[in-house]
Amino acid sequence: MVRIYVASKIGSWEAKGVHVTDEERDWIFLHPETVAKIDAFVRGNLQKAKEILRFGILGNMIRSLFSSDFEKRMFDRYWSGEGGTYTLTGAEFNDIIANGRSVSTRTPSSDSNNQVNGQATDVEIWDWYNNRRYNLTLGRASVLFSRNGSNSPIGFRDGFNFNPGGADGHRSWGDEAMTLIG
Repeated sequence: MVRIYVASKIGSWEAKGVHVTDEERDWIFLHPETVAKIDAFVRGNLQKAKEILRFGILGNMIRSLFSSDFEKRMFDRYWSGEGGTYTLTGAEFNDIIANGRSVSTRTPSSDSNNQVNGQATDVEIWDWYNNRRYNLTLGRASVLFSRNGSNSPIGFRDGFNFNPGGADGHRSWGDEAMTLIG
């Protein structure tokens, strides 16, 4: 009886023009308790769900959680499989720094991934958990400083990026889930 209910709901969403991928269909059948929430989302956000068909129902639900265009762009890169290195614009970098806060002491880095123009850097861990523009995308990241004693950040590195599977494909399933859903 539950399978018939789930199938009829999925059919009703598709009849409204909402794309449901095979993977999502399988997941929904395994988790029928989610049908009511998904149905409420589709009814409340039908136009948005139809505008962003490439994300499917689950992708649209997750995307609706983001409050800033930056978060949505980063999620779009992740969900579409584009991933890879993203180079911040000067304005993005400055805004990210202005809205973050240091949560560690500055330490010298020996990690070659933290070099800027081939030069070693000092690193501080910063977080954006209290900032609505970046909290669901950045969380925590490394802010890089020149070793010449400058107090101005010169770089940024987020090891928990939006590449599926993490920076080197070694992100744990739990961390991957947190990256995906914030």
